[in-house]
Amino acid sequence: MHPDPNPTSDPELHRCAGQSADAVANRSGLVDERGPRRTLQLGRGMMAVAALGMLPTVLIAYPYASRFSLPAQVAAHLLLPVAAAVFKLGYVVRLAAHHKLGNYSAG
Repeated sequence: MHPDPNPTSDPELHRCAGQSADAVANRSGLVDERGPRRTLQLGRGMMAVAALGMLPTVLIAYPYASRFSLPAQVAAHLLLPVAAAVFKLGYVVRLAAHHKLGNYSAG
């Protein structure tokens, strides 16, 4: 038997037509309901770790620079934008989790 050349004749596609991907995934058991909460914790954790990481890099790079070697100062200057990027990524992850939880006013 030859495969059906018309992929829209699949009964699963017709059954899911008009439904959002989230609704289909929830019904099929593909989505863990704890996912948004875990994602929220992940985003908050990323922001906390990045903020804690920025503190020593700023201290090493600027006010206490004379107490550290040049390679340490260079490393601190290079790690500062990395920590800032992780902080921003954590913020975006946190916003996505709030959106998934239905909190559209989080900011």
